[in-house]
Amino acid sequence: MLIRSLYQIVKPYQLWSSNHITLFHVSYYCLTTAWCFLLGVHLEEFLFWSWLLQVIRTQQSKSWFKSVYFKLWCLGCVAGVGLLFGAATMELHALTRVSRKSIAPRAGQVIYTSVGHYDQIETNIFFAGSIASLL
Repeated sequence: MLIRSLYQIVKPYQLWSSNHITLFHVSYYCLTTAWCFLLGVHLEEFLFWSWLLQVIRTQQSKSWFKSVYFKLWCLGCVAGVGLLFGAATMELHALTRVSRKSIAPRAGQVIYTSVGHYDQIETNIFFAGSIASLL
């Protein structure tokens, strides 16, 4: 019976096959799409409840679709999608640009560079999502 090691050596991004790189890019765009849907739902929920409280307090019969809150939701969704996809595209472009420069002379430096950029991409996508949720 073979016992596998608990440690795995990370294969640098520069050495991935083109299929794996494509899969990585597609998965980040899927993550970005899911994050956009999540932000849209949370923004709609917050703005709808704000609109509902205002309608109850002022006893108006104004439609949700004609309210300022609905227009803010549309604007927030468009801004959020733009921010998130912009951040994902810029980060993936930066990762690809760094990987095409040259393979570092030491393998440890290549692994550090590759892993460091993955963490930066995730951080920037979640940061852009947080900013979009504030809109």
